[in-house]
Amino acid sequence: MTKKTISFISKFPDADVKYLRSVLDEHYNFIFPSDYSQDSLLNHISKVQVLIGRAIFPELIKAAKNLEIVHSPGAGIDGINLEILKGTKIKLCNSHSNSKYVAEFSIGLLFSLLKKISLHDRLMRTGKWFRPTGQPSDLLYTSDSLFGKIIGFLGYGKIAQDIHQLLSPFGNRVIACKKNKSDNIPNVALLTLKEVLSEADIVFITMPLTIDTREIINIENLKLMKSSSWLINVSRGPIIKESDLYTALDKNIIAGAAIDVWTQIHTDGELKFPSKDYPFHLLDNVIMLSLIHI
Repeated sequence: MTKKTISFISKFPDADVKYLRSVLDEHYNFIFPSDYSQDSLLNHISKVQVLIGRAIFPELIKAAKNLEIVHSPGAGIDGINLEILKGTKIKLCNSHSNSKYVAEFSIGLLFSLLKKISLHDRLMRTGKWFRPTGQPSDLLYTSDSLFGKIIGFLGYGKIAQDIHQLLSPFGNRVIACKKNKSDNIPNVALLTLKEVLSEADIVFITMPLTIDTREIINIENLKLMKSSSWLINVSRGPIIKESDLYTALDKNIIAGAAIDVWTQIHTDGELKFPSKDYPFHLLDNVIMLSLIHI
């Protein structure tokens, strides 16, 4: 049987390439472009059946006479120009290979948020020791508990399923909003978006970014949430309307949020805050990260 040929659109870590070759060399030929420029990719695309990566462009697909599959590593396909593939027989697929690691990270965010771990760490680094005063302001610094909470998922794909599995020993009630509401998922009540936001104590955003989900978490929907509820976004930044999230946190409409994804992503190493318009970094009820390598 003739081996099919795999090519990468962009450079992958050496360790990942070594692993792929160790398990697939017997079944596939590999092409590693010299510099991953468009000209370099175009030079060999006619021999390729499988492309791995996101940065496809019209000339590449037009010249790909034998291409069968474009495989996008990681979750989501919002970084791919889908219009380029329309009218072709090329299949597009993505990977769930990182889902358990994203789920593990999400649990870390959850406990840091509930237990105020990062907040008290910051206080201790400035020499401040929190002591309860009996005032309402104590709530910002006192920890919450996962026990007895209702967990809500916006989107119930592989990442959400892995988070649910990791949280299963806590015995929480789990509710979810997903596109296909006809699915029967054990131990999960499928509700509408508004119902999940209204009922859940902890909301994980794990839905894909699409034309329908962009800025779906706006002030109207944030106001549906309990003032004691927590929001964790490990999906895509533009799902949340940034100005409305800032208002919800600043006005204590919700108790707090952990955000790993932002509307603006900076990768140049310069010092920049996560939002150019809203000072999230001055709020004590938000955890801010950008682990875009996960």
